[in-house]
Amino acid sequence: MVTGNMAERQDERLAGITVEMAGPQDGADVLSFINKIQPQILWDDIHLRWQFFEAPAGHARIYTIRAEQRIVSLYCACPKAFSLHGETRKAFMVQDVMTDPAYRGRGLLHRLAQRCVDDIKRNDEVGYTFPNKLSEGSFRRRAWAELMRVPLRTCKAISVPNPPEHLISPMGKAFPADTIEIWRGSGIEIGVQRSADYLNWRYRRPHQTYFRFSIGDGAGYLVLKLYDADAGRLLHICDLLVTQQARRVVRGALHFCHGFARANGAERITAWLPEGHPYSGDFDALGLKCDKAHDRFVFAIQPHDAALLMTPSNWHLTQCDSDVY
Repeated sequence: MVTGNMAERQDERLAGITVEMAGPQDGADVLSFINKIQPQILWDDIHLRWQFFEAPAGHARIYTIRAEQRIVSLYCACPKAFSLHGETRKAFMVQDVMTDPAYRGRGLLHRLAQRCVDDIKRNDEVGYTFPNKLSEGSFRRRAWAELMRVPLRTCKAISVPNPPEHLISPMGKAFPADTIEIWRGSGIEIGVQRSADYLNWRYRRPHQTYFRFSIGDGAGYLVLKLYDADAGRLLHICDLLVTQQARRVVRGALHFCHGFARANGAERITAWLPEGHPYSGDFDALGLKCDKAHDRFVFAIQPHDAALLMTPSNWHLTQCDSDVY
């Protein structure tokens, strides 16, 4: 029960603020706020517009709280076209959640989070997120259900036989229009639809370099990224997808990844792939096994008619799905 005095104190803490949805016209304010809160990861206007306003599924939902005419709290949900057992649904990935230190402890993010959850539930959409350890608790306390640990896989890059000649070939700068047919023929039950529009947007993230490859004759594709970390150079397998009929070539594609890593001075390889995924046996065989001690989690909100959404092995969840890589 909230007593009169408690209610008065709560109203006092929230006095003078407004809850608003931000759009492209607010880009300068959003950018200034993000760079103030995380100066170690500065964005520019190109990155902001790519992330929030240029994705093929539409503009992000940017929930803000303003005080004294400036943003003091931000909660962003980015839209995706999502496959759910043969249907196309709208999904939102929550990311970029932050509050001005001077306004923390007032329940601002709680208000924005509840507004976002209410919108997802009212529209019967899918929600998912990869929170950091600081914000994980807030998702657990609300309508979000723990789906799985982030399925991080890692191994040392080793010498393995080369894949068959012409199995892997460099792709041009753009994914071809018929890339969606690989997704449709993959047999994957749940995940962000890998259309050409989506992949061409995802892999033109500003100031990043990705290596795109075709697998066979329209059998699949592979996207890699090199990254210099404290422990040395890493190779990320951002995404690997093949049709059901071509699953036998997954191991050859992973052989190629080991060779690519060694040729480019990468000491280790990382990937995300849930246990039980159709490719997991091949990943395991090449040393890319799930790190069961990894302490980050994936949370989801499911539509009322989609109980199987919470089966991790049904998901095609890769590093491409995160905004970090």
